[in-house]
Amino acid sequence: MTLKKLLLFGLSAVGLIYTMVLALNIYAVALTAADTEADLRMYAPVDDVVVVEWADLEAGTYSTCAWDGERYVIQLEAGLITTNPAVVRDALIHEWAHMLAWDDADTHDGLWGYHYAQAYSAVMEP
Repeated sequence: MTLKKLLLFGLSAVGLIYTMVLALNIYAVALTAADTEADLRMYAPVDDVVVVEWADLEAGTYSTCAWDGERYVIQLEAGLITTNPAVVRDALIHEWAHMLAWDDADTHDGLWGYHYAQAYSAVMEP
């Protein structure tokens, strides 16, 4: 085998390994998001419909929570799918706390902190 073929094979193998690792990470992140959402729905429930979705958000924004008149919509930055699963878990807990403290949703005050602790406990200590 020539050096050129060896290099091409090596680069292909590295690319394949990288792709496999990335796919496993994406699976872990998606699974963490689903598990976190299930725990929150069970142990920190709300009376309204909640939709959690992946979206392309503004630069520097990891997640958002909004009321669209009929339901709460929590959006997670699509780019987070390739990050550490704990980042996605924490972003979802953060937004769930905003939803629980909806009358005061734009702040991170004591009411939000109370609900953050409730949501965090729902996920970490179900």
